[in-house]
Amino acid sequence: AYVESRLKRKAEREKGFDELRGFIVADKFESAKAKDMMARVQKGNAEDLDALLPKIADFHASLKPEQKQKAGKLFDKAREYFAP
Repeated sequence: AYVESRLKRKAEREKGFDELRGFIVADKFESAKAKDMMARVQKGNAEDLDALLPKIADFHASLKPEQKQKAGKLFDKAREYFAP
């Protein structure tokens, strides 16, 4: 369901990028329009999360303790890179 959901909303994402570019090049930033766009994005993200979380839970349940520890170390490394 997650992959299908993402594919179905591809056109929406492309429209969103065009809209975001419009905000960047505009003479005046339109906060109300940006807020509306962000609400649409957040709604789509919430829908994706509802479909994705069960898959993540299944994957997590399939990992051995050593694999979970390795994943934790990879997370720590990514965290240092993205949030120094």
